[in-house]
Amino acid sequence: MNSLIEPGQPASSFWDTDQQLQSVSTLFPNTSSDINLISRLVDHEGLGLDQQIILQLLEGKISLKRILEAGIKALSQETASETATSSSQGYEDGYSARGITLRTDRILKLQNVNAEYVAPLPDPRQNHIRMKQVLFLAACAANASTIGVTLGADQSEGCENVESPFFRECISESAAKAACLSEFTSLKSHLRPSATQLLHSHHPYIDVLPFPTFRDRVIKLACTEEPMIDEDDLCGDLHKDGLICWGSSLGGGSAAMGSGAPWDIRSWEAQPWFLKKWWILIGGAEGEIYKQTQWWCEMRGEKSCYPW
Repeated sequence: MNSLIEPGQPASSFWDTDQQLQSVSTLFPNTSSDINLISRLVDHEGLGLDQQIILQLLEGKISLKRILEAGIKALSQETASETATSSSQGYEDGYSARGITLRTDRILKLQNVNAEYVAPLPDPRQNHIRMKQVLFLAACAANASTIGVTLGADQSEGCENVESPFFRECISESAAKAACLSEFTSLKSHLRPSATQLLHSHHPYIDVLPFPTFRDRVIKLACTEEPMIDEDDLCGDLHKDGLICWGSSLGGGSAAMGSGAPWDIRSWEAQPWFLKKWWILIGGAEGEIYKQTQWWCEMRGEKSCYPW
């Protein structure tokens, strides 16, 4: 075997002549086909092999199958690393602008050092949350049930004359604030009444909206000597889905409700036209409705939810 490689002879020259290939085939008949294919690839690509690799090939320790398996595995890991690195390029650019280098290559190397298989990135066509819009009236009915309110129950008084059960006719502001902290802890956090709801008479449709700032602004602007908003107009826009409640379409609940959580502000967003028209009630860019609408826009990949 050693006579096939002369001392000082370049490793790549081992594959130069047909006579040497025939000698290898004679000594190792079971691997002659693999060695012929490997020699052609080496010659075609102009690659150089050291003496140790050549000896392992001749001894059958390295087969064409093993080479292919190792190559495919290396390519798979390289592709996964490049994909992950490219997805974080935006973050790297931000860090570079501040003179900081984010070494994602080292992070990935440490994470996968003992892993033989690198899982692919999630497929956006298969890994997603299926959402459905919950009917506004159904969402309000669910919230009314949560706080123990029956909307329009007293038909003799008429719907417009129904008063919120939270309103207390004779109560000071300090007592109202104290009551809010101690008496409604069993209610969902976004449906707990504020001191404004205890101090001012109002319709219970306001109580079922899970937006504390929005509720306070509606009550205060509607209870002035000359109301600053048209509540009938506001109710009409709410019925037109100016505020949208989202719920999961995967199991549970009714056809109208799905399995959403209408008592949670995170399930809601506002339509752009509603934001623009009722900006004074929204509380501007710092209001809870605007911030939550912005979150939904970012989830869909939209740049901004500004109404203008």
